[in-house]
Amino acid sequence: MRICRSFCLLSMVTVTVFACGRLIHAEVTIVTPNELDGVEGNTKTANFGSAFRGQLLVSAADFANLPKSYRTIMGMAVRPDESNTFTDPVTGRARFVLSTTTRDSLDPTFANNLGADATEVFNDVLTWQTDDIGPGPGPRDFDFVVPFTTPFVYDPSQGNLVFDATFPNGFNHVGNWPVDEHRRNTGNITAILGGAHSPNAFMSVDLVWPTQFTVVPEPSTIALLLTTLLPIGIYWRRRKRTYPRLP
Repeated sequence: MRICRSFCLLSMVTVTVFACGRLIHAEVTIVTPNELDGVEGNTKTANFGSAFRGQLLVSAADFANLPKSYRTIMGMAVRPDESNTFTDPVTGRARFVLSTTTRDSLDPTFANNLGADATEVFNDVLTWQTDDIGPGPGPRDFDFVVPFTTPFVYDPSQGNLVFDATFPNGFNHVGNWPVDEHRRNTGNITAILGGAHSPNAFMSVDLVWPTQFTVVPEPSTIALLLTTLLPIGIYWRRRKRTYPRLP
């Protein structure tokens, strides 16, 4: 009986530790919109030489195929357009904010599109460089990376995702290093563009950037698994106590 009990407890510990390890390292990527994963967009952004602020609306439906525990966005990346020939690094200050929104179409006033959970995920000097790898007709690899300094917990059941980007001075190069983008005709405004310090946009369009998000399980999921180890540890500690034998 003791051997059987010990074997069961050891199995529980092994499974729990293995599951925790898998979750801690279970990083996945998702491309939004899903239909542009492996497909080149139909247009491109010219360049980022000028200061500007922009917002993009990402559909919650694009996250529908992720397991429910995957809620923490750790980073994101966009890709150069297939026409790009520029591979030198460009540098500029950038600020990125992610937020949940109940809107299906963006308002021209930036603040109206951000929810209570709006989180600054990056605010620093950003260097973008591409190796321009990919098939001739595109798409290229997602190597314009935004490494988040603060993760964002996103629950698609609460609404769509807003990606807010501000480049207060633009990048240090003005030239042809276009970013892949895609214009649609859904009737909704999914992208707005304005001055870096303006509260309102001067351009509103139905447009998306193919974007790759890096997502991991939310910390509470890992914590829940780890708590299962606590009673097992207590049990083993009690078992190791020695008691005087009765005569």
